[in-house]
Amino acid sequence: MTSTTSFAISPFPSDPPRRMMEAKEAPRLPDGRLNLDKPRWDQSSYWGRAKHFFYSTNPLNLFCSPAKLDWAKDVVNKYK
Repeated sequence: MTSTTSFAISPFPSDPPRRMMEAKEAPRLPDGRLNLDKPRWDQSSYWGRAKHFFYSTNPLNLFCSPAKLDWAKDVVNKYK
């Protein structure tokens, strides 16, 4: 007889509930610009933190020069 390990609740569900995958409007400042200091998704849940991480992380930045990264940082700081 073989034993298999199974989880009643998968630690990594492959199909999260539809409400977790819906796009949420980004928080705005009173003048209508995007508020870059507030996350778009709820940070108290796993899916909210995961979506925030994947939305704000770009692996292509590994191939950018330090000068280009500094330029991008300046653009964001001027927007704020």
